[in-house]
Amino acid sequence: MARDQLAVELAGLEDVTLVVLAGEQYRTAISDVPWPVEIPMTGLGIGQQLGWLTARLSGDPVHI
Repeated sequence: MARDQLAVELAGLEDVTLVVLAGEQYRTAISDVPWPVEIPMTGLGIGQQLGWLTARLSGDPVHI
């Protein structure tokens, strides 16, 4: 399961925050993880999500 894989990968690390770029349907796999989770594109439509990702990849500041 995703949670078990994350536990292995993150073992021994401190101050971990998961940044989730997946849609709501896919986030259920990590809904009960013990780490803080940030979901920066919550509430954005698909076009806005693409714009957000494109801006991040190009290094432009994001204003959405």
